[in-house]
Amino acid sequence: MLGALTLLANPAVGQMPTLLPEATAPPSTPAISVFSDWRVICATRDDDHQACRIEPIAVKSETGAAPSVSILRDDDGEVLVLRAPLGLLLPQGAVLRVDGRELGRLAFQTCETDGCVAPVRLTSQIGTAIRRGIRLEIELTSRDGVRLQNTVSLLGVTAALGVLSP
Repeated sequence: MLGALTLLANPAVGQMPTLLPEATAPPSTPAISVFSDWRVICATRDDDHQACRIEPIAVKSETGAAPSVSILRDDDGEVLVLRAPLGLLLPQGAVLRVDGRELGRLAFQTCETDGCVAPVRLTSQIGTAIRRGIRLEIELTSRDGVRLQNTVSLLGVTAALGVLSP
């Protein structure tokens, strides 16, 4: 089960997708739709193609430094992108659970000034668990070994994912 979540850590699988389109012309104002606890954010790229991502309205964190979660669609399907705050024990990765059931461990791919990124392609097993679940749990480990629990409501995620469908 753990191997399913490390697909994008392998460079042969592909590059990490862009969360919002890069714009050389003045960017359009993103369109935002809300589906219960999730929102869809869409913006038009320079080539007049619309790029959308979904994200939860809130992430509950026991430390106050919550990770961000986005799901987007690229040519190969849906990708969950976790952006965690700095100060983590990176080799531990991030453990994903839905309603207490472990889906696997995400490997961090890169770190930037605003956090570390761990993308994962949504397999049918992971996608089904997220669509049917009530709560997404993200466990991170601080650099001093303390496990940090973060929770995301999945209420509305199925409807929001429907906007991403091709």
